[in-house]
Amino acid sequence: MPTQSTLTESNNSWLNANVEKIGDYANKSELINDFNENQYDSYLININLSKKTAEKMGTT
Repeated sequence: MPTQSTLTESNNSWLNANVEKIGDYANKSELINDFNENQYDSYLININLSKKTAEKMGTT
C-alpha cells in the first residue's frame, strides 16, 4: 500500500497548480514521480561525466 507524505500548504498548492497548469499529469503523484525520474537521470549523467573526467585525468 502506498504511503502518503505530508506536504506543507505551499508545496501542496504549488503541486496542484502545476498539475492543472501543465496538464500533462493526472495528479500530484505523477508529477512527483516524473520529477524524481528526471533527477535520477541527471544523477546518473553526472556520475558518468565524473568517471570520464577522472579517466582523462588519469585518476582511476
